[in-house]
Amino acid sequence: MELLKSKVIIDEKYKPSLNNEYIDYFNRALVFAQTNYQEQLDKIAKAHFRRIAPTAFFEEYVWCLSCVDTKPEIVSLFFPELSKSLAPFYNSFWDLNNFPQADSLKERIVSMNHNEKKFDQLYQCANVINRGIKLFGWDEYKNNFLSSPERLCVLPGIGIVGARHLARNTGISGEVISSAQLQRLAVHWGFEDCSSLCAAIQRNVALQPKVIEMVLWYAAHTFETK
Repeated sequence: MELLKSKVIIDEKYKPSLNNEYIDYFNRALVFAQTNYQEQLDKIAKAHFRRIAPTAFFEEYVWCLSCVDTKPEIVSLFFPELSKSLAPFYNSFWDLNNFPQADSLKERIVSMNHNEKKFDQLYQCANVINRGIKLFGWDEYKNNFLSSPERLCVLPGIGIVGARHLARNTGISGEVISSAQLQRLAVHWGFEDCSSLCAAIQRNVALQPKVIEMVLWYAAHTFETK
């Protein structure tokens, strides 16, 4: 997930600018991201679908669902508390016969995300995961039903765009997800798209393309990209 902080530390000496060459911009962006978002960088770097737990998978699903038609800076304000409120769902992935009743959770969760439809969708998804684990066990279920963006897009509410995002965040795919901001950066430096920009940067740093993308995304979201 790409949680955003309401207050960040900016070292003016390392502030990225579109006047920089792309490698200099990235190096400055990396300092900024490591200072403010190291936990998120580590999380995506270490995401491996083979080892992911159902709780971590569901949390990433709820993040992607929450970001549908809602800006990540808005979602970031309530998501840490929302994640804590998902505990009864998390527990149901281990205690399979103790799936929570919707009425016991709906009021609290809707008070945070202000979206009854999204509550219904995340509740439905949790129920599907619970049933899938009951029938097949987690490893067989995820490998057969959750192992590609095309399979993920059937999960409630996220569509193919959210499915690609979820696949990247859970280690299914190493695909670079190009936002409008990142596309502007790529074009600014003469690249066809963000994937090409990340590939060029990777020739100079020992980082995965999806980590490079996240570094650029945090910088682009914070600093001017127009």
